Amino acid sequence: MQVEDAIKARHAVRDFTDQPVAKETIQEIVRLAQQTPSWVNSEPWRVYAATGQSLTQIRQGCLDLAAQKVATSPDLKTMSRDDWDPRPQKLMKDWGHDLVHSFADFDEAHTVMTGASDALNNAPAILFVTIPKQTPDWAILDAGAFMQSLLLAATIKGQYLTGEKPGTVGPDGYSLDIAHTTEPGYADRQDDLIFDYQTNVALYPQFQDYVRQYQPDILAAWGKNDPSFIYPGAPRS
Repeated sequence: MQVEDAIKARHAVRDFTDQPVAKETIQEIVRLAQQTPSWVNSEPWRVYAATGQSLTQIRQGCLDLAAQKVATSPDLKTMSRDDWDPRPQKLMKDWGHDLVHSFADFDEAHTVMTGASDALNNAPAILFVTIPKQTPDWAILDAGAFMQSLLLAATIKGQYLTGEKPGTVGPDGYSLDIAHTTEPGYADRQDDLIFDYQTNVALYPQFQDYVRQYQPDILAAWGKNDPSFIYPGAPRS
């Protein structure tokens, strides 16, 4: 599994399953994310993991506050979408438009999405990343980079382990992939590769025509549990 595959497969989950996440898995994801570079190696972040009863209490507290319409007091100033720069405004509007069309109507979309958000998307584990008050504002950037590494570590590790029996996959592969995420310029390279995926799909008809015309002997192997290149794509390709 390469970094570009992890980036391409990454998405915002709005409703998790109730499958618990092992403490050891969380610890390893955090350990791998610790490779994130920071200013003068300060590593200002602190991570607090909530699971089980603690998370249940936090989730219920969020639901209660939402029901009471209690005003929040965020550390960082919030802003109405109408006050954003035009480009992100358009992107958010387009996203919302596409999202609504995934439901029967706007009311259903609003009810489902708001309910999921208030319930913290029913996540079985949540990592809270903080920085001490005795740090400069720029430490937020270091914390953001660390959270990016957390997401990549979880995504890459999940892609290696999803569908596999516990204990059957060694850590070498996903650890190396995660380490590559800290290399200078890797994001631009992955963007180019991800964008180029469309050329592969566009060539499918030519591949299919060739096979139909010449009928060569083919041994096709497919990872049935691969979360990125899903099995239904095999018969269609």
